Amino acid sequence: MKEVKFYFYQLEYKFEDNLMDFSLSDYFKDALDIKMHLFDINDNKGFLKKITDTIFCFQKFRKDFHPKIKDELTGAERGIELNENESLIEETYIYLDFHNNIMIMQSNRASFNSGAFAKYIIQLLKKKFKNDFFVCKPIISKDGIEKLIHHNVIKSIDLSIATPSIALLKDLGFKYQRIAELDDSDLDRVELKLVSKRKRGLFNLETFKNIFNMDTKDSYNRFKVKASSSYEGTGEIIDMLDELYVVTEKIRVSTTKVIDSQDIILKLNEIYEYHINKIKELV
Repeated sequence: MKEVKFYFYQLEYKFEDNLMDFSLSDYFKDALDIKMHLFDINDNKGFLKKITDTIFCFQKFRKDFHPKIKDELTGAERGIELNENESLIEETYIYLDFHNNIMIMQSNRASFNSGAFAKYIIQLLKKKFKNDFFVCKPIISKDGIEKLIHHNVIKSIDLSIATPSIALLKDLGFKYQRIAELDDSDLDRVELKLVSKRKRGLFNLETFKNIFNMDTKDSYNRFKVKASSSYEGTGEIIDMLDELYVVTEKIRVSTTKVIDSQDIILKLNEIYEYHINKIKELV
């Protein structure tokens, strides 16, 4: 058995005015075609595989550096041989409730996160969203909301990104030619701290809530904000990693060390039924 975390997101989007009758529920009644709907997502490719009417598997087709297989006792290594049109895939299971615009997403650090899912949906439904706007906004727990509503100004953000990839360094502006020889496994974390000037703030609470996109809790070692009720105040430090709405379940693992798909589908249905009313009160 393996402990798996599931995070809750609110889907935010608006259709173009001439598509007021367009429905995501209707669109996803039919399965997608991999020949038409396999898209580039950052340095890899992504595909959304339909499992049931509400459960999907978001697949990451690895196009970057492939791992090796190593024997823990002998140290023997071998590569993974793939045919020309084959890829190693990482899977993330998702529950999509389009009626309430709620998504439940399995945490899988090796696979795609909610930001990549949003990019995929925007590519899939080109010119259907106003300003290509489609985001997955993490849902904060009741305790987290109660802490935040007492403040209006975000004074600082302190975060540490766990096990960053070469692709992340590229996005941060590092020249790819210079960092291509780095090994992902050698990177421990990337730390970033944003601090406002004295008696100033980075942004107000509403702006913070709109740009707040943590993807998954496991993407971070640390994510803390200092929030205050005024520009004059020193502020209170709030640990956002403790405030997200998250559920942890034990899932069976097969003999090939792959998560049992039937077990995770069963758990997703159970999680949705048990938590949906609580979630609807938070959004």
